[in-house]
Amino acid sequence: MVHFILDVVEAADTSGFSINQRGTGSKQYSPSMLLALLVYCYCTGRFSSRVIEDASYYDVAVRYLCADAHPDHDTICTFRRVNRKAFEQCYNAQAAVEVESMLIVSNHLSTCPNDKLELLPSLDAALANAFIVQDVLADTGYYSENNTNGCEARQIEPYIAVGKQSHGILIETILGTATAALLPEKATPKERMAHKLNSLEAATALSRGTAASA
Repeated sequence: MVHFILDVVEAADTSGFSINQRGTGSKQYSPSMLLALLVYCYCTGRFSSRVIEDASYYDVAVRYLCADAHPDHDTICTFRRVNRKAFEQCYNAQAAVEVESMLIVSNHLSTCPNDKLELLPSLDAALANAFIVQDVLADTGYYSENNTNGCEARQIEPYIAVGKQSHGILIETILGTATAALLPEKATPKERMAHKLNSLEAATALSRGTAASA
């Protein structure tokens, strides 16, 4: 993941990012390094500037991203606050990733603030790279009826979470473990997806190791 993030950030236009220009004596860090640091830490569930600062001392991947430098929490917080809009756009750089081998099959930069707009372009990029995608696993941020229909139109079976899950839960404990209740006759698309995630079909898709995770 670290190398992928570095490649994406290197391709991003960081010329619009602001840094400390006041001459206060604070150490200067390149926008690319701080951006890569934030994206990686967000992807690994670390959002506090103090937690990110601490990680620069003990986390090997973070130390690699920072070239063994240690931005303090004030620097991290200020960079994030001043460049919030640009950071959020770059944070929405998405990849379609194969669950079993973590093989990156596509990447692209996006200015879309909403993850819902990222799923289908990611799948199209993977298909354009000649990868065969049978199933797609995605978190609740990607759920929409349009994405469900778009996957089916591409002959890809969607398994998209419709509600938030606690962090740290193995996907095997989410898919196919509950007894799927009978669907009401007029179930909504969201209810049908929730029912599908609780079916043995979902567990079978995971066991194939061919599913893509957005």
